[in-house]
Amino acid sequence: MLAGDVEGSWDVVEAAMASGMEPADVYVDVLTPAMHAIGESWRNGELGVEGEHLASSVAASIVGRMGPRFRRRGRDRGTVLVAMPAGDRHGLGATMLSDILRGAGFSVLNLGPDTPTASLAAAIEAADRLVGVIVSVADSARLPAARESIAAARSHSSAVPIIAGGPAIPDEASARSLGADGWTDDARRLAGLISGRTVA
Repeated sequence: MLAGDVEGSWDVVEAAMASGMEPADVYVDVLTPAMHAIGESWRNGELGVEGEHLASSVAASIVGRMGPRFRRRGRDRGTVLVAMPAGDRHGLGATMLSDILRGAGFSVLNLGPDTPTASLAAAIEAADRLVGVIVSVADSARLPAARESIAAARSHSSAVPIIAGGPAIPDEASARSLGADGWTDDARRLAGLISGRTVA
């Protein structure tokens, strides 16, 4: 990824799936740790910003190729809305968790990075068969905006669970302090959090 080798990186992904790894596992156990390690190297000054951008571009290409592998036939389990708070522009993680939710049978509306609070509220009002709202936060500087997003989601749809996560939210206590109903550090658990929670 650091070399900008899309095809070589894709070969690694294909080899992992050929050995029995599911697409969601590729996202959670292969791609996400690689991107976290690259980001940490950049923050520590061991990697220039151009290297971080190059690796991110390769990761985006891989995610684009992986998307169709998460499609499922039949009636969906309801709609899940995914958003990132205003000012948070690192949207690859939200794209991956959206794919994982589609693979779990949900219809997903991914509003992507830098979602204004008013736009999130409007999307909630317009969503059909809404069963959950996910607020993903990559940039810790955007936690106040995340709190506003969660409050807006709560005021427009009090009957569905609101889950917060992402690199900027390290644990469930942090998510609940922002007003969320729950948290996970593994997108593969989202389906259970959405389907298994009863909201008063």
